[in-house]
Amino acid sequence: MSEIAIRETLREDVYLVFQGAVDNAGKKGAFHVYINPLVAWVWIGGVVLGLGTIIALLPNKKATPSRRKREHGAEAIQEGTTVA
Repeated sequence: MSEIAIRETLREDVYLVFQGAVDNAGKKGAFHVYINPLVAWVWIGGVVLGLGTIIALLPNKKATPSRRKREHGAEAIQEGTTVA
């Protein structure tokens, strides 16, 4: 059976895995240490990317020039005038 210890910081994640191999005297064991730098920043970047996508997909309430032209054109047609 293997035991795992994890230490997470903004700089790095450290995984310490006990492999279960102990010598006959029971004084030495086998460990594997994995250091993964900047893992937390990958998750933070994913959250920022998701929020940015949501903000970009929100509808624009400001009238664009083409929308104003269409609106004024429809009003002008109703009034019987032409729009240049």
